[in-house]
Amino acid sequence: MFLLLVILSYPQITAREFNTEVMLAINKSFSIKDEGQQIQPEDSIRIHNLAFLPKVKVVKAGTKITWINQDTAMHTVHSGTPKKPIDLMASGNLGKGDTFSYLFKEKGTYQYYCTTHPTVMQGTIIVK
Repeated sequence: MFLLLVILSYPQITAREFNTEVMLAINKSFSIKDEGQQIQPEDSIRIHNLAFLPKVKVVKAGTKITWINQDTAMHTVHSGTPKKPIDLMASGNLGKGDTFSYLFKEKGTYQYYCTTHPTVMQGTIIVK
């Protein structure tokens, strides 16, 4: 029923475009694990033009966030703030195209920053 509604809503797209859009939507929402394991929600943050995009992200507990470096510059993802780093997560150096993922299991507000560009690159994850 859902697929029929989507197709009727977008009659101008081809079957291939439709399949691509559906798979992108499914992949953004869930990561299907081996049989018997729980489905885990996923989301992403882009690193682009010396910024984390979006700067603030709100997710549910149990969401895996993946940072994707789209800059030519080297970046990192480190928990805490430049003045008060926390050893919860640390990506190491991320070159262009590199990714780093972290599973946010507990509710709370998590600040993070780039150790290479700490004054301009800071972000927040709010887990509800």
